[in-house]
Amino acid sequence: MMAAPAKNISSWRLNAAETSELEARVAKGEEHAAVKRELQTKKAEACEARKRAAQAVSTSAAAGAPAGKRAKTGAAAAAAASPSPDQDATNATYYKEVQADIQRILAEFPGMEKEKPMQLTECAGTGVQEAFCREKGESALKTHKVYRASISVWWLNVFSSATPGVPMSRKRTLDMSEHFYPNGAPSFMTSQMVECQVTNADLAAEPNGLQMVSPEEIVHALLAGCARSIQKSPNWQSHKDKWRMVLLSIPCAFLLMQQSELRVAAFNRRQAVLQQHESLSRTGMQTVIEIAHLRSMLEAANPAAQKMNHSQVASELVKMGLKSVVSGRKADEDDAGTVSPNLVGNCQTISKSVLVSAKCVEILLQMEQDFGTRSPFHTVAALTAIAKKPTNAFFREWSMEAIQDAVNQKLLHVMDITKSSLQGDKHHCGLIPLYETKWKVLNHFWEELLPKSGMLSDDRALVKAKLTDHRTYREASGEADVSWMSRLKTSGLAAFELLQDIVYSKKYDNQIRQAARQGGSPESVLEFSDISAGWDAVKGHLANEEAERKAAAKLERETAEVEEEENCVENLRKAPNNFPLNSTKYWRAVANQSMRTYITLQVEPKTQDMVASAVASSPLKDITSPIFTHLDPGLLGESWGPGQQARLRKKYLADDALLRKLLHGAMIGRGAQKKTPEGETTVPARGEIVIVHVGPDKSKQEVRAVFRLQSARKDAVLEAEEKELLIAYDDDSIRQRKKLTRGSYSLRSSLLFFSESPLIPDLIPEKQYETYNAWNTADLVGFVKALPPSALWTEKEEILTKERTVQPTEAAQAKNNEDPVLLSESVFSCQALPRNFTVNF
Repeated sequence: MMAAPAKNISSWRLNAAETSELEARVAKGEEHAAVKRELQTKKAEACEARKRAAQAVSTSAAAGAPAGKRAKTGAAAAAAASPSPDQDATNATYYKEVQADIQRILAEFPGMEKEKPMQLTECAGTGVQEAFCREKGESALKTHKVYRASISVWWLNVFSSATPGVPMSRKRTLDMSEHFYPNGAPSFMTSQMVECQVTNADLAAEPNGLQMVSPEEIVHALLAGCARSIQKSPNWQSHKDKWRMVLLSIPCAFLLMQQSELRVAAFNRRQAVLQQHESLSRTGMQTVIEIAHLRSMLEAANPAAQKMNHSQVASELVKMGLKSVVSGRKADEDDAGTVSPNLVGNCQTISKSVLVSAKCVEILLQMEQDFGTRSPFHTVAALTAIAKKPTNAFFREWSMEAIQDAVNQKLLHVMDITKSSLQGDKHHCGLIPLYETKWKVLNHFWEELLPKSGMLSDDRALVKAKLTDHRTYREASGEADVSWMSRLKTSGLAAFELLQDIVYSKKYDNQIRQAARQGGSPESVLEFSDISAGWDAVKGHLANEEAERKAAAKLERETAEVEEEENCVENLRKAPNNFPLNSTKYWRAVANQSMRTYITLQVEPKTQDMVASAVASSPLKDITSPIFTHLDPGLLGESWGPGQQARLRKKYLADDALLRKLLHGAMIGRGAQKKTPEGETTVPARGEIVIVHVGPDKSKQEVRAVFRLQSARKDAVLEAEEKELLIAYDDDSIRQRKKLTRGSYSLRSSLLFFSESPLIPDLIPEKQYETYNAWNTADLVGFVKALPPSALWTEKEEILTKERTVQPTEAAQAKNNEDPVLLSESVFSCQALPRNFTVNF
């Protein structure tokens, strides 16, 4: 059976340990791309192997039969005719690793598999125990049913397990190998003895294909240690001779036993070494499979009898000689070592509910691979909770996946996951009810809330596709490629963020636990104020989008009518030479061509770096002569004036962060030098003049603060050159703007000029204004006719966004509606400078 090659290798993300290995190998001179590809390939292949093993275990559990057959032949000629690792589908990948170790060893020791065990002599380079003797072995077996001697490792069938179908862990084997053979150093097997089965006392001169009774990982760890020494140890040449002696001096006990006794004996041998090395201990899943096989053996031995109950099975297992392990741990955490009716019943429940699911088995194998014996599912007690507590098979898989994801994301610690924390009690909500309730809320959104909310079907489908399960969600968020979010409307993005907070994070876990204890209905979860506020925000975005669609549809209809009459768009894009000289259409084409050539409209970026990037990539980058960067805080937003009436707005007070983002970003985009790692700059680039229009209030000090470092004193001298120009307004024009309310008012504002060198005469020559009776070296200009509010735009939210606009109260809106003139209020009610001031200035 050939494994299919792993797909989408480049999509696998490396964890912290793998990233450290990558950096270490690159530091030693290996190519980054090649090492990363190798690690990703290993990870993808390991995932595929787990899936195959999980499928084999679940198929076996569903059929009630062993998941693999024991190999009949040995490993004497491993390089030529080794038993196929694929005979045990559950451990096919594991055995291939063992086979690779054997091939690496035999390549270094050609013909070694034909050598005899080393004898005891007075010379160096010999064995450490009396070698196998056929006559002595037969005599001992007939007398005592056991014979101990030194054998060659190649006499053992390393591909045959006394308990076939029980998944083995390569990681745990490597852990044990490193424990007994650190850094590939050879060591004789003084603390372990390999026990093998013989069915009669007649032995061959050179036994071959011996069936191990003791845990097979003992020998697998030996082979892995030797192979690792060959591959990586710098001291291999000095270790080579001793490794040869170790491999040809394996202490072995030949046990005379029948085939029917083999499985029980293997189970007991593993129990005996439980505390010798944790890599030999059975996980909860392994124990379940063992008990299931033994129960099948008992029932198969008495086909005429009725099906045995749990007590009968436990009693028969004890009679067969199955032993228990006594330890100091809590009883509910140690039931895997106690042969009792409770253990038998739990194992049967787990086998029929958990192990029949390939997805559940895959998660168990992955958690064991990641955490070893610290895996939260290492015990039968935890698996019992997983088997019994979930409402159905789907919730069982969902809960296990949620727990695995929470551990991987460090939302849960493995030591906090126990049987009681999984199930919960009458006072506390367990993890399983918590995750079931989360899924119910998620499904309630898919089936009820979002379809009825008016969200676009494309947005619903995209959000649902990215929130289907934990793995899909992680691949679509965080550090992954999130470009797909740009396809969502604001409401879709808000819905995604709300659901991720509810389902895939701990933000609302306390509220969801309370709801779960009261039945876990989705409606009860949405009654909590902070969650309902999030849903209300989504509905608010949906209402805005619906209004925008209606407005866009209306505009489209109107535009279509205009286009039909005058073919306006086509004419606008035509060059001026397509129209009669000096005609209206000619000058309109000239204006449109100039607009496209010299003006670039840019949506306000969200960050300072994005502002700098936008400026740096605009046509401004090619201009080297003095250039103006103009900012009027009055154009950034609006705030309420007296009575919340139309056209009555106070000056918008832009915060320091917004001013720094816009000004520092534009200055850096034009080439200004950064003063701090945070991107602060205090002096414009050479040839650039930054102009800020401020009112008579304290906004001047706030603007000047932008040209100081945040760590500087408030009264520190500016590094940039500054010039202040006071603007005096025409009294009638200001009174026209105040016609709705009377009271004191101001007739002045200021323009602040910041530059790298003195403004006049370094950047601008001294000259007289064309419109106003003053020179540009003066600090006052007047009188300027203020811009009337009626001359400004009215699409407030489309320009400023909802965050920087205000809405009147119901009472104020009713008052505004009484005057038809007030229905079309301006956006920038605080803006005062007329167009001709900027042009002529």
